[in-house]
Amino acid sequence: MADFSLTPAQQDAIYADGGSLLVSAAAGSGKTAVLTRRVTRLLCDEKLQLDPAKLVVVTFTRSATAEMKQRIRASIAQQAQLHPGHPFYQRQLLLLGGMKLSTIDALCQQLVKEQFQQLNISSRFRVGEERELNQMAQDCRNEMLQQRCKDQDPAYTLLADTLCRDGEGPLEEAVEQLWDFLDSYPFPEVQLEAMLELLRSRMSPEHSPWGKALLPMLLHRAGELAGGLEQLQPVLEDDALFGPASVEGFHQLLLGAQTLVQALTQENWDRAVALLRDLSGGRCTPRQKKAERSPELEQALQDRQQILEGIKELQTLLCCTGAEFAQDLDWLQPRMEALGELCRDFTCRLNAEKEKNQVYSFSDLTRMAVQLLVRREGEDYVKTDLGRRLSEEYYAVMVDECQDISAVQNLLFWGLSKGPDRVRADSEDYLTGSENLFLVGDVKQSIYRFRRATPELFVRRGELYRDYQKEKAFPGRILLSHNFRSRKQVCRGVNLIFSRSMTKQFGDLDYTAQEWLNPGAAYPDAPGMEAELCLVEETDAFSQADYIARRIRTMLDQGFSVSDGGKLRPCRPGDFCVLLRSTTGASADYRRAFEQAGVPLFASQQQGYFDSYEVAVMLELL
Repeated sequence: MADFSLTPAQQDAIYADGGSLLVSAAAGSGKTAVLTRRVTRLLCDEKLQLDPAKLVVVTFTRSATAEMKQRIRASIAQQAQLHPGHPFYQRQLLLLGGMKLSTIDALCQQLVKEQFQQLNISSRFRVGEERELNQMAQDCRNEMLQQRCKDQDPAYTLLADTLCRDGEGPLEEAVEQLWDFLDSYPFPEVQLEAMLELLRSRMSPEHSPWGKALLPMLLHRAGELAGGLEQLQPVLEDDALFGPASVEGFHQLLLGAQTLVQALTQENWDRAVALLRDLSGGRCTPRQKKAERSPELEQALQDRQQILEGIKELQTLLCCTGAEFAQDLDWLQPRMEALGELCRDFTCRLNAEKEKNQVYSFSDLTRMAVQLLVRREGEDYVKTDLGRRLSEEYYAVMVDECQDISAVQNLLFWGLSKGPDRVRADSEDYLTGSENLFLVGDVKQSIYRFRRATPELFVRRGELYRDYQKEKAFPGRILLSHNFRSRKQVCRGVNLIFSRSMTKQFGDLDYTAQEWLNPGAAYPDAPGMEAELCLVEETDAFSQADYIARRIRTMLDQGFSVSDGGKLRPCRPGDFCVLLRSTTGASADYRRAFEQAGVPLFASQQQGYFDSYEVAVMLELL
């Protein structure tokens, strides 16, 4: 990273005190340096005399933890050298090991070990391997299903008749998926009961959670389709190009699309369903033969066909009336009640097996840690005695990569932070009431939804927190938008693409000027530094790898300039990095393409020993 002086926003993030802060840190904005300097500033404040044990600092990976520990220790050691013989800095160095600087998993594991008696578990528990835990879950699930089948259990019989045609596979999968989903909540049983209550409530589709999620998307898409038809109106209603039947058919199509938008705006569900079912393209036959048609007419016909495909997609989404929706719920509810019963049984068996073997997953430990700090009372979260004691003990709770925390982890940090001891679970106070949280993240870099991350929490906090103004607004929001890692050409390219593709509906936020990357470091000018978007028509992995390899070969041969220490030099193979969505199945193609281009390649592969190319060849020979 290029050298840089602190920006005003970075200074605020380091020195602001008096309440909770949310730091939205863009890529390359120096967030790790800011977080490290904030911790160091607190520990080196002689007036504050802060014991390191009163800080909770959470990072996302063990490597990030090790790096931050090293930076903090080096900074305090530097202060000790500048003040020889000063006991304060020496004491801070000695006490630094007591600071809770770790990953979330390590934090929860330590808390559970310290409080194992309250949980009524053995102090000799361990974290199980993924394969071991999966096998344990599979055995418990099979045992549960076999016992219920043997007993001719009504819940099992109902689900088996519904799902199973060739074996219990679909039923096993349904139980596993529901259990995995509930495992992402701090109180799974409460969540399960809330889900079942939705089915029992018999609410109308437009007022149901599904309808509320679906209607905005349908309205947006219907508006796009109606707008597209309006743009085609001058061509497709031209009497010189189309006969009366075709013109009238298009007119009815346009009128139906516009009326659909009105119905969706008014949340008139049944009216929208009826309109969609009647919406069709009708005849659209030009007077001219295909060879005689203008390019504009051909394009209009293609656009019309694409709009009709979009209407079909809407018809699959808005597929039932309110009465049909109620009938579906009548059919679905007893089956979901049965699935919930099986899931509860499976969870009890699995928990008993884990307790018997004294082995747990990190997810189990996180939930145990939450249960030590927080309990659920009706609609409220309430801190336990331990939670109240710890929240008063810690001076600050700092969380890095906050955009990728889960709902369970979010509740953990609420339980550890200062603030009200009771909040409504779905209230704004739950997100804004804490008084000593320091949260750093960037929703644009959220990549762990598959690990139950909930970036919506970060986005919602950003909406609720106020812009920080010198200790006048807490909880405060600070935006680090200067990028010190990339050239201005890269920043402009990212802004161009993201501003046209990232919206609240697709990406959790609107990529406006406030979210732009602003170049913060100076690099020497050189030709050819513009960002490029290259489209390779071939979709197979080798064609894409071949294009990349040949492009790198050309840049190496031409001596393309790169910046190194503020000076330009010819590029080397080690200056290039190829990022893939997944290396699975692609490593061999890239290895072959780069070998043909004469470009050295090091590939990071996530595969077992027996799956590696060299060992696989020997296994084939054997």
